[in-house]
Amino acid sequence: MADMTIALQQQPVGRIISSAEGAEGFARLIPILLIFYACLLPQELRLEIAGQTLYAPRIAGFVVLPWLLGRTAAEPYRFRLLDGFFLFGIMWIVVSFTVVYGAGEGVLRGGALAIDAAIPYLAARAAIRNTTDLRRFLILISPGLAMVAAILPLESLSHTYLVKPAFERWMGALPASGEGLRSITESGLPTRLGLLRATGPFSHPIIAGIFLAGMLPLYFTSAIKGWPRAFGIGAGILAFFSLSSAAFLALFLCVALIAYDWLQRRVTFLSWPLLAFSVVLIVAFLELAANSGAIGVLSRFTFDPQTAHFRMLIWDYGTVSVASHPFLGIGYEPYERASWMNPSVDNYWLLLAIRHGLPTVLAIMVVLISAIALLVLQSRGKEEGDRRIYIGYAIALFIYLVTGFTVAFFGAIVPLFYILLGGAISLVVPQRL
Repeated sequence: MADMTIALQQQPVGRIISSAEGAEGFARLIPILLIFYACLLPQELRLEIAGQTLYAPRIAGFVVLPWLLGRTAAEPYRFRLLDGFFLFGIMWIVVSFTVVYGAGEGVLRGGALAIDAAIPYLAARAAIRNTTDLRRFLILISPGLAMVAAILPLESLSHTYLVKPAFERWMGALPASGEGLRSITESGLPTRLGLLRATGPFSHPIIAGIFLAGMLPLYFTSAIKGWPRAFGIGAGILAFFSLSSAAFLALFLCVALIAYDWLQRRVTFLSWPLLAFSVVLIVAFLELAANSGAIGVLSRFTFDPQTAHFRMLIWDYGTVSVASHPFLGIGYEPYERASWMNPSVDNYWLLLAIRHGLPTVLAIMVVLISAIALLVLQSRGKEEGDRRIYIGYAIALFIYLVTGFTVAFFGAIVPLFYILLGGAISLVVPQRL
């Protein structure tokens, strides 16, 4: 396996994709490529069928589903404990909505959310078997990633949205739905540092920023050479033009953790377990010593102090709602809060708990934290190319873990997150029988 990885890194991109073994690997990646490229399309590009809204990634998921079922039947893989945690958390979404809304509406609404997570995760579990598959995936998505990223500085510097208004005129503005989607024109032209907060084709500047910045550590550590690596790193850097605090936090974490990886390879007493233990101690100290706790301190990493205060209030009221409805949540119903607050929840993990109860969020967090820890632990002893990409993958998932406490994931970021989560599990646990 190490020889194959080294050969892959040394071959030109064209030979990687066109070789016989590469062709088979490419065919296996097609489902997650379809979902990923669907994530790059504006949410306004959608279908309305029987009262259900089908966005491009959801449509791609339905297209992929027959392949996924056939692949699983032809080449079954053993579900591991972490897969069980994940599937339990996703099924609980349907269970919670069924209790809140009744069998008919609950299955439809909860099923749509479950599909958005389950199909990308399972497709990635079936498609990505090793770091060679991961590198091929990164190479094949790099043109699309670079194309949408290039739109951000054009919008930001020109103070003009170039993509979403055109699709709004064609397909109509997004409805104000339980998934948090809105028309970009409703908020006018938000600016920071004298620049427009660009969105490109994404639903919100925050989503654009996290989507792009979260890919940076993967490309930086991938050992891929040539234009795919340049495209991927460039796209991650262009997340700056979202002017999003979450994107800046993601970029900071990427730089800081990659620097720490470089340093701990040269300073003997430093290690990833030491860093993890230190982070746990810091969080515990903040919970005990800071008036607003660790979440309140994290919420202050924003341009607008008023926004930080609002997020702290969301946490306070939201946790009360979770305590009142810990097992099944309240669905899309508005949680109890001050009368002047809007119903948005700028915290993905809290949002899951409010909507579906603690079982869903705890199950997904177990899978996510386990994936991060196993990637770091299994990076030891690998040849340097694979060691670095394991660390880069762990950093990417850690970025999602942390930024999920400051923003709600919706739109394109949801399928991408679950593709990355499923791919990580495939790397760290034995898949085949």
